[in-house]
Amino acid sequence: MTVRKKPARSQPAAAPDALPTLSFRATLTRNDTTMGAWRWINIPERVSRALAPWAKAGHVRIDATLDGVAVQGSLSPSGGGRHIMILNAALRREAGLSNTHSPAVEVTVTPRVTDAVRVPDDLAAALAHEGARDAFEALSSSHRWELVRYVLGARTDATRARYVARAVDHALGREPAPESARRRSAPRGWHCPECGKHFSKAHAEHPCERLPLDLPFAGKAPSVRALFEALRAKVETLATVTMAVHKEGVSFVGRRRFLWAVPRKQWLELRLAMARRVEAPGVRAFTHGPGQHSNTLRVRSVEELDAVTALLREAIAHGGPAGVEPVEPKPSRDGASTGWERDVDDSFFAGLDEM
Repeated sequence: MTVRKKPARSQPAAAPDALPTLSFRATLTRNDTTMGAWRWINIPERVSRALAPWAKAGHVRIDATLDGVAVQGSLSPSGGGRHIMILNAALRREAGLSNTHSPAVEVTVTPRVTDAVRVPDDLAAALAHEGARDAFEALSSSHRWELVRYVLGARTDATRARYVARAVDHALGREPAPESARRRSAPRGWHCPECGKHFSKAHAEHPCERLPLDLPFAGKAPSVRALFEALRAKVETLATVTMAVHKEGVSFVGRRRFLWAVPRKQWLELRLAMARRVEAPGVRAFTHGPGQHSNTLRVRSVEELDAVTALLREAIAHGGPAGVEPVEPKPSRDGASTGWERDVDDSFFAGLDEM
């Protein structure tokens, strides 16, 4: 019998030592049907080809300039070997780009091969003033970048100053100020108990659709459904909560959403909204702001589920008990939202699959 060897998979060319800096002119693009309010830049084919050696799973981390303003970000694959650079509101504000039209932008990109995170000047000054720069640099690069992105998300100078102070406190491990803790105790918005959708206004009118529990488990192993039922029984034993079925998974809500269970082919993925990052093997932590973190882990057996009971208790405590009247969102004195005290909505879990 002749054994045919499987052809070896071609490997991308090794990245050269010299990092190229590529320049081009582009126009911001927006498509309301597919990208909502997000805007992006289409990367020329020649630039995508030149950056291919630095791509990981199609994505390329970059240092860039937009009309001379330095930013950090990544290029996302758009098909056919091409890339786009998504510019969310924070990046557009940092670069001084208008939200009312789509101007042409002078762009330069350089692949980023280190974990260095570019810290905004005001955050760097605050860290130095508080002697917190070493503590900040001791955080993982993803944690540092998440804090920087949190600061960049401020819409006004007053809000940004508040975010900078909170980021410094977080780096030093300090508790938030008492008045912030009181504001945070009241969740913002409302989750419909029927469909689980989140709204800023209590009892908002909306088309309410209850999805069958079988929907997110279609095509998954029976053991995954059995594992979910064990999770459901455990959560309902620990607290009175509302369960909402979505196309991609099931969420559990107290006063705020604290747990998202996403069935995979052979395991159950748990995304826990908590007041802290869980730095442990097998846990992907993501910081949305001081005191607001998501911790994602996989469970494959009831024994593994039992091992994370303490984390479930912590997430439930963070979500708060069900049945409490929702709090109408109130703007801060400078007109912006209160930022990290907000309730956990669907956007809290968006994009975690790309981490």
